[in-house]
Amino acid sequence: MSLVQQFVSERSVLVTGFTGFLGKLLVTKILTSCPDVHTVYVLMRKGTYPSVQDRLAHVVDSKVSMVH
Repeated sequence: MSLVQQFVSERSVLVTGFTGFLGKLLVTKILTSCPDVHTVYVLMRKGTYPSVQDRLAHVVDSKVSMVH
């Protein structure tokens, strides 16, 4: 288990900037690599979208490319 996995194990994580590239990449990495994370909270603002739900739908539908 990596140091990051040990750190987030059994914890909740707050991610700001979730709608940006790095935010999406970070949340994707946490959800795929840290199965013991308790909860992931994301902070979002409405921006130019009609609602936060619309912006969330757009972010979830977008693809994140991870380079290994």
